[in-house]
Amino acid sequence: MNRHFVMGVIVGGVGLAAAVAACSGNGSGNGNGAGGEQDAQTSDATASSGSSSGALSSGSSSGTSSGSSSGSSSGSSSGSSSGSSDAGADSAVDATSAVADAGDGGDGAVAWNVSVGSELVLWLDSTRGLNPTEDGGADGGTIFVWADQSGYGNNAVGVGTPTVVSAALGGMPVVRFNGTSNYLIVADSPSLEFGTGDFLVAEVAQHTTPTDAGYGYGFLFSKQNQAQSPFAGPTLIANTSEGTSGIEAQVAYGTGSVFSGSTGYNTGTPFYVTMHRFAVTSDAGADAALATLDLRIGGVDAGSGTGVGYADNVSAGDGGAGSWPLYIGGNNQDQDMRGDIAEVIAIKGTVDDANLASLEAYLKSKYGL
Repeated sequence: MNRHFVMGVIVGGVGLAAAVAACSGNGSGNGNGAGGEQDAQTSDATASSGSSSGALSSGSSSGTSSGSSSGSSSGSSSGSSSGSSDAGADSAVDATSAVADAGDGGDGAVAWNVSVGSELVLWLDSTRGLNPTEDGGADGGTIFVWADQSGYGNNAVGVGTPTVVSAALGGMPVVRFNGTSNYLIVADSPSLEFGTGDFLVAEVAQHTTPTDAGYGYGFLFSKQNQAQSPFAGPTLIANTSEGTSGIEAQVAYGTGSVFSGSTGYNTGTPFYVTMHRFAVTSDAGADAALATLDLRIGGVDAGSGTGVGYADNVSAGDGGAGSWPLYIGGNNQDQDMRGDIAEVIAIKGTVDDANLASLEAYLKSKYGL
């Protein structure tokens, strides 16, 4: 069964033409390898806004989060390592200005900071950058575009008919998915390839995905190698592969999954969730890399796992012909959620405890959760 992560990120928008490839493969939940060929689906999405430059700033670059154990876990849960940047400083967002925009936009949100040495690589914010009727250019017609505010141009393009609904979650707009035929797709880029490094994904959502229909779950966020088990890649799942109404985070199917200890998240009640991977020290030395995958819901530890499986390389593609895109709200394998997404944030590199707390406080205050 394929597994995907949902990431939350804040970004400063720039003009771009995003070529988006939708991948084909076996959509069954049996863990078998999917077909490796990609569909030739391409959408041009141009979203203009001011470009940003400068390194992400504030906060220290050490520290970790820990939670109750879920799934297989071993090793220590302290220490973290910063991820490398694939884009130069000219592409990165100035975290201070980005956060100030978020906190001062009349939405009641508090400011938050990104750790020094880390990069904000995706920020989809429903209060800005949403255009469901973007000019389709040479292809004609219109396309749905959710403009990335990080400065990396990781715009999300609609497939099918996702819709914008105003004042639907904490008084804020959302992108609504019907659970059967629509989702968002973000083209692969080096900024979204986390390799074996640290990263964090956050999302604000509400959903009513049934556990007894279709696959019984849907992807909030997924950038996964669909062609080869263990389908490595960051993934957040509404409902779980175990058939519960919990939340699942995953970096590798079977060996790198974390399940929430609590259930009942498919009742339409809004929540914010973070998936955080960070390296830990191995007693066996450098040849036995370990990592922790931490799942938090509503600012509370919901599950955690530590082991070799959580340290897998999660870069699904290299920006070339074999790359896999990021899917939000579902995918081309009918693994679709029924519900709303208001914000998606992804951070590449170290996120310390203080910066995690400030991010969660921002999401909680903004949406009244």
